[in-house]
Amino acid sequence: IIYFYDKSKQGKAKFFLPLMCTLALFILVSNLIGLVPGLKAPTGDWNTTIALALIVFILTHFFGIKEKGLIGYLKHFVGPIWWLAPLMVPIHLIGELAKPFSLSIRLFANMMSKHMALGCLALLVVIFSKNAILFAQTLFIPIFLPPVIMMLGVLTCLIQTFVFVFLAIVYISIAMEEEEH
Repeated sequence: IIYFYDKSKQGKAKFFLPLMCTLALFILVSNLIGLVPGLKAPTGDWNTTIALALIVFILTHFFGIKEKGLIGYLKHFVGPIWWLAPLMVPIHLIGELAKPFSLSIRLFANMMSKHMALGCLALLVVIFSKNAILFAQTLFIPIFLPPVIMMLGVLTCLIQTFVFVFLAIVYISIAMEEEEH
């Protein structure tokens, strides 16, 4: 994240701005599409989220190697103590492979759970409106619940977009940071 706050390295931050804005715009629009009745959000499908996460994963390593060189980038996996390399390399590799998985699952699961919650609440509104006694007892639920749920859906879409893009920024900046041991 230092690249985005350090004035001497602002050129690098400006370089990544189009990528991050494109990711944010695509994810936000994809998330919001799911709020339209009858449409399914592309981010509610794991294929889309894993593709986005793999793009971030590949670019993270590409820019890390471009910034430090192959040997310098591979030194990052060894760690500061050379004799712990047999232990540290597998740990770092597992961590690197877990990043795209966690990015994709986080976005997919949150979008899918949002859609399931909206569907369940919509079903409740339909059930309440069919039974006159339940409808009379809970008159205000079908009227006020859907707008509140839609506002929560928009909030979820915004938060998940922010989280994905923020983690992408963090992963790329960590791959490009200079080691200070």
